[in-house]
Amino acid sequence: MAGIGDILARKWPGAEWLVRGDEYASLVWRSDGTAPTEAAIRAYSDEVDVQIAREAMIVIQRQFRRPLLGQASRMGNAMLLDDCDGLAAGASREAQEDWRCCTVVERPNPWIVQFAAVLGLTDVESDAIFDAAALIGA
Repeated sequence: MAGIGDILARKWPGAEWLVRGDEYASLVWRSDGTAPTEAAIRAYSDEVDVQIAREAMIVIQRQFRRPLLGQASRMGNAMLLDDCDGLAAGASREAQEDWRCCTVVERPNPWIVQFAAVLGLTDVESDAIFDAAALIGA
C-alpha cells in the first residue's frame, strides 16, 4: 500500500512537504496553497499502488515475447508478437533498435504503452501479459 509520501510525490509533484512515517498528522506543508486533506491524499492510494506495481513489472525480452505468441491479435489472424514486430518495423530507427536489442522490457516504457494503445489492449490486458511473462523462467 502506498504511503503518504509516495502519494504526495506523485499527485502533487514539485510540492514541498515533510511527513514523519506515514502519519498524516505529522504533515508539514511547505508549498503555496492549502495542504491536501487526508481524505484527498488517501483518495489516490489505489491509483498510486497500481503505478508502483506497474513500475516493478520488468522482464527480459524472451519472457515478454513468449506470452505474445499465445495471444490472438485484434488486428487480424496474427499473434500479438507479429503485430508488435510489425509496429516496430514501421517505427523510428531508435524504436526499432530498442525493440530488437533491449534486454529488459519495462511495463511503463513509452513504446510498450504506445504498442498497447495501437493494439487496443487495456491496462489490465497489458498487466496480464507482464504477469504471464514473469512466470516464465529467465
